[in-house]
Amino acid sequence: MKLQRSCAAFRMVERPKIISADRNGSRRRWHILPILTVTQAGASLAALSFGPLAPFLQESFQITRAQVGLFSSSLYIGSILVSIPAGRLADRWGVRLLLLVGPGTMALLFFALSQTTSYLTACVLALFAGMGYGFINPATTKAIVYWFSAKGRATAIGIKQSGVTLGAAIAAAVLPASALALTLSRSVAIAGAAVLLPAVLCFLLYRDFPQNPVSQKAKDRADGGLMQVLTNRNIILLSLADCVWSSIQMSVSTYFVLYLKESLLFPVVLAGGYLAAAQMSAGIGRVFWGVVSDYLFQGRRKIVFAIIGAIATATTSGMIFLTKETPGWAVFAAAVLIGVSVLGRHGVLIAFISESAGKASAGTAIGVSITISYIGIILGPPLFGYIVDSTRSYAAAWLGFGIASAFATVLLFAIREKQDEAE
Repeated sequence: MKLQRSCAAFRMVERPKIISADRNGSRRRWHILPILTVTQAGASLAALSFGPLAPFLQESFQITRAQVGLFSSSLYIGSILVSIPAGRLADRWGVRLLLLVGPGTMALLFFALSQTTSYLTACVLALFAGMGYGFINPATTKAIVYWFSAKGRATAIGIKQSGVTLGAAIAAAVLPASALALTLSRSVAIAGAAVLLPAVLCFLLYRDFPQNPVSQKAKDRADGGLMQVLTNRNIILLSLADCVWSSIQMSVSTYFVLYLKESLLFPVVLAGGYLAAAQMSAGIGRVFWGVVSDYLFQGRRKIVFAIIGAIATATTSGMIFLTKETPGWAVFAAAVLIGVSVLGRHGVLIAFISESAGKASAGTAIGVSITISYIGIILGPPLFGYIVDSTRSYAAAWLGFGIASAFATVLLFAIREKQDEAE
């Protein structure tokens, strides 16, 4: 009897601590989210800088369009190499240190990249910079999964992922102008600084989610979660579909400025502005689709993702109808639709993947998904550039990637959706 009373007293003492942590989490989550978003924006500005700077890179290194695409491919190869280890580290030890080490490494390598005159050396530096970039998505997503419940999680991830498009939009608007006004070297160095400053800010201000008595069990599940993730049907199918859309996304980011300049005869700064419009639309889309999924469809992800896929397919294929005579507003509308769909899918996607894995293995699941989807990022830009170089036209590339988008949308119908059980 005394033992039972002691156990009951122990439970009464311990329970308020858990509730206190939860209440503290509710108060702090909206302070954490802007920190993660700014960190994501800075890293993405640098990672997606090669597209806006494509004309300058092509002239400086005297390379083909396909070789321009290899800058982005090199960076994402590096990211693939560390994505799964980074996700497992986030699951096991938390995210705060990773959000300094990853972006810090990336920034230093961009500073080095700004000083090289060798194309081969530049590609190698981009690869190692990608290793730093590979820490960011698993770590920031893991933070969102713990700080936010299932209702509202896709919206929070959409806001965080809007940092990608915010960074890309700033890159598209600022870097071509800075390369013209200053030099290509200084423009690349600016991209490196944009990574480093938010990373230091994040390290100083971010705190990991308050732990509770089940956290050790979560760590134990994370240690054995890799095989569970690799055999999860939903995660693999979603990642394969995203591999296709990632190839289109990176091809748009890499070649859209060149496409507008060469095919539609846009001035390079105006073309950069249209790419910035696409990126800003993507940021809006990531939040919009998250709200639609969380609140209009009551947490359902599959139907929203299918709608996004249908819009992406129609818009990518429809690019073949744009000509030099097309009004500027129509080109702008096409840029916005590409932004909302192809570039705006990530909030719902990442929420779907993390919920399919559960909280304990969310970082690992994102790492695995990134490894698969980044294959599209690596292969997409060189393939797009090769098609354009071979046919001397962008039409075949747009149509081929539109057909691939249709295939990815069909894959979604094989997914079995379930609600998050890890609350």
